Parts: sequence; structure tokens; C-alpha cells
Amino acid sequence: MDLRPGTLLGDYRLAARLGQGGMGTVFRAEHVRIGRVVALKVLRDPDLSARFLNEARIQAGLRHPNVATLYDYFECDGRACITMELIEGETLADRLRRGPLPWPEAVAVLRPIVEAVAYLHAHGVIHRDLKSHNVKVTPEGRVTLLDFGIAKELGAQGLTAGDAVPGTPEYLSPEQVRGRPPDARSDVWALGVLLYELLTGDVPFQAPSAFRLFERIARGEYAPPSARVRSVPPEADALVARCLRPDPAARFADAGAVLAALPSARRPDPTPEHALRSGPVRRARRPRPVLTRAHAGWVAAAVAALALVALVGRTLSDGPVAIDPPPAVAEAARPADAVPVGVTIDAVGPPAEVWRGGVRLGQTPLVIDSYVGEPVEVELRRDSAREPVRFETTAGKRAYTVTLPR
Repeated sequence: MDLRPGTLLGDYRLAARLGQGGMGTVFRAEHVRIGRVVALKVLRDPDLSARFLNEARIQAGLRHPNVATLYDYFECDGRACITMELIEGETLADRLRRGPLPWPEAVAVLRPIVEAVAYLHAHGVIHRDLKSHNVKVTPEGRVTLLDFGIAKELGAQGLTAGDAVPGTPEYLSPEQVRGRPPDARSDVWALGVLLYELLTGDVPFQAPSAFRLFERIARGEYAPPSARVRSVPPEADALVARCLRPDPAARFADAGAVLAALPSARRPDPTPEHALRSGPVRRARRPRPVLTRAHAGWVAAAVAALALVALVGRTLSDGPVAIDPPPAVAEAARPADAVPVGVTIDAVGPPAEVWRGGVRLGQTPLVIDSYVGEPVEVELRRDSAREPVRFETTAGKRAYTVTLPR
């Protein structure tokens, strides 16, 4: 059956195509008997029917003002369909194309998202695909979390065996890119990425290839939001840093802990005009879509390559790269209760680029996570000047300022 406006699926008449997700195509549709307008998602690939049913089953059990309500699951002419609440408005990704949000507005937008995810975690569900494309804000200012296509109940098995690292690459946590099972702390990582995106208009981890992207994620190295947008306060940098700790044990335990750490901030009025439509027009990077089986080859190769580099400690193209050691080695090398600290590297004069192992980490001032007693080796570059920097992280010193030769 060719799906187009006017097509009947069960008791629903399709009105317009709204978009396409990882598993299905979404339409605006109307119930022909009672007139209710809904978002109707139609499964494209029958091989994903188990996951599609899982999405419906999980979402059907959720009742939260910031989670889209599921109405029904049915099959028509061999097609699995889900009907859910139609959320008008724009996604956060759409909004961020016009520029980042100031800290108070970012908190006001993030808070209901964190509340929704905290509700999921309290009910034993992890979302696994939190990103700006999966959040919509209505003209009235209601923030709503969408798309539970790869959501999973904690402890549940299966449903992902045919996929390689399900999720959106730029939002994946270090444990996910290493092929380990995600938990609530993986959603916390994604919330940190989302907050970073709200504050800067872009995601913290970017690279020209999947391997390089996963390598940077595994290290947890990025320029703090304040290095991108000077008005971002230290408390915002600290909140992002706590969410983006490479070691899951060093992050917030779940979204409820993130919620408790959010500052009290009210959204400026009027919400739709100020928080959603303000800001200059800018071109923003678009995150890659959810990984599907079509991407499994290159993603699996990237994950395998990342694991190999972690074992041998070097790459073949850019020379030596200091990859995090395997967890067993890292845990043996530091105390069990060790907590990473943020160390700021700065340069006298204009900003300098910070490089490590042939990888550009960002510009000064740059915060890098390290452990007390462990060495940090980087190189600062400005124009033709190169200055190697090596120091041992201590409990009493959190900032290092370097003078580059002229």
C-alpha cells in the first residue's frame, strides 16, 4: 500500500507526512469516527516488529506531563502502527539552529526533560536516545520527550542483537561505544551532551569519522561550554563535566540526581517568544541519525578498532595516542575510590590549541579530566609555536598556565 494523504489505516485517515525516524514514518492523522488528531507512526521494516512492539509497550505504561502519551497499537494490512499524542511546535534541534540559549533559559528547558527522564529511571526504563531531535517544545512552552524506539527496561535482554551500538553517535556514552550495556548513567551522559548543546548550539564531541568520534568520546575530552560561549557560568561547566565523566561511577547516578543538582531557575516570560525564538540565525551541525542495521558495518568496525587501539595504545595514522587503558588496568592503577578532577590548561596571551597524540582537544582555556597522581601530557600550538606541557595532577593545583615561545 502506498501511504499518502487520504490513505486509510484502520480508523485513521492520513493527513500529512511529519517525518521519519529510525524504525517508522510518522504522519498526522485523524480518527474518522471521533475526529481525534494524532501522530501515527507506521513501521517500515517488518524485521523490527519486536522492537516496535517494545516501544509501544514501554510508552503505554508511562504517564508524565513531559512524555508524549501513547494511545494505541494496531496492525493494518500487515503494517504495525502506533498512534500517540500529536505534539505541535518545533524540536530543540530546530530551535538551536537560531543560536544557543543563555544559562537560565537552558536550565528552564532542560529541567522538564530531566524530570521526564528521572520518571523513566524511577520506573526502570532507560531511553537510550536522548537528543535535541527527540524533544519538542509547543508554542505554549510545554517541553515533551519523544521517540522510545530503542528504550529498554533495565535488565531486559534482546531486541538489539541485530544492531551495532543503537543510538545517535554524538550522544553515545563511553561505555556504549565500547560495546558495554548501557544503564541510567548512560542517559545521564546524554543529558550532559544535551545541556552542552543548549548552551553552545553544538555537541561537545565531533570528528570526521566514526573511529575518531568514538575515540574522543571514550576519552571524555572536550572544550568546556564557557570556552565556546564566554557568558556560560562556572556552575554550568561543572554540571556538564559531572555528566560527561568517562567513568560511569563518577557521573550522577541517575536523572533524579541530575535534577537535584539543577539550580532553581524560572523560565523568562514569555516563554515561546524569548526562549524559543530568540537568538541570531546560525548554521548548526546536525547530529547523525539513529544507528540502524544499515550502519552496523562501519560502526562495528569503529568499535572494534577503538578496542584494538585501547589494547595496543596507538593508531596507525596520527602516531601515538594515549587511549584510556582497559577498565581492569585503569582500576588497578588507581585507588578504587579515586574521583576524576577537572584541570584547566591555559596560555598567556591569545588562545592556543591543545593537542594530545595528534588529536586536537580544543582551545585554551580547556578543562581536562584527570586523576590525582597521574601525568598529563599535551602540546600547545599557536601559529608556528609548539610548546610541550607535562605535569602530574595534584589535589592542590587545578590550573596550569603556559607561555608559548614567539
